[in-house]
Amino acid sequence: MKLALKYLKFIKENVPYFIIAAIVAGLINVYITGGWKIPKILILSVMMFLVILPVMINLKIDEVLKHLKEPKVLFLSLLINFTVSPFIAYILGKLFFHNHPELFIALMTLSFIPTSAMTAAWTNLAGGKIETAMFLIPSNLLFSAFVAVPFILPHLISSKMEISSLTFIKSILIVFFIPMIIGIVIRKFLIKSFGIEKFNKEIKPELSGISSVGIVILSFLVLSLSRTKLLFTHPEIIPLIVFPLIIYYTTMIIISTIYANLLVKKNILKPEEAIVVAFASAVRHLNITLAVILITFPVEKATLMVLFVILGFIIQIPLLGFYVKHYAKKFVTQKNNQKQFATVL
Repeated sequence: MKLALKYLKFIKENVPYFIIAAIVAGLINVYITGGWKIPKILILSVMMFLVILPVMINLKIDEVLKHLKEPKVLFLSLLINFTVSPFIAYILGKLFFHNHPELFIALMTLSFIPTSAMTAAWTNLAGGKIETAMFLIPSNLLFSAFVAVPFILPHLISSKMEISSLTFIKSILIVFFIPMIIGIVIRKFLIKSFGIEKFNKEIKPELSGISSVGIVILSFLVLSLSRTKLLFTHPEIIPLIVFPLIIYYTTMIIISTIYANLLVKKNILKPEEAIVVAFASAVRHLNITLAVILITFPVEKATLMVLFVILGFIIQIPLLGFYVKHYAKKFVTQKNNQKQFATVL
């Protein structure tokens, strides 16, 4: 058991490298065998049980109800996540993906599904307010699942592909609502069986490791599909995806940082709260984005969309890690020191 947990931790800490290895292995497989016709049920099973369910077990919906009496930080987070993020994605999509509607849709979908479990981890590393992170993660996801994705996203992508709100509602029920209910039940069972302390210290940290394994397996399966032969005849697709993704993430980090600075400068939020808003907007929930795409579209049509999101993992994790190390920690410390200095004066 300890050995398995050790491997899980190792994969979680090095997931970008494992994803790259899975992509390469999948492409080698396609080159040698011509690609596989993988049943959609297999891909969906990996996604639901290894990628999404661990996320939902960790999701604390009750935190939303506890903090609804503090709506200011939630409103400020929703504002940037569901106006600025889609706007940037829409502009980039029009510039880079006018001949690739599936990539445009992938970018728009990604832009509407903010935060991730890593929001809390990065908040903790930066000295931010962890309670705010634990509140903003489920709040943003609930708004995304029940408002933004089913009712706003279809109108923005209608010029590329006609998809009804009902289709997205069905996808959200499968991807979000059902796993959320199962996750709540499993969470309660685990806490009842092992106690809250053991759950938080020993079980909860390993759940993201299971998700990481799921992402690696999913990367290999999707890149092993026969449709990916397209990448051998059109290798320019990889940089076509990577370049706009880097621009999107870099732009969101810059805007989120300016936004957080402004919120502190105007005394709207404390530094330890503002940095959480920045993280919650700079990062995207790639696991759920993957799930929405795979449930909504046929696997063969979704291959490039899935590749888009998988490459997002490779870009998002190191980029945000660099941001935490070189700026976010200093942001909280410097802003608090400035406030203390102003108080003394």
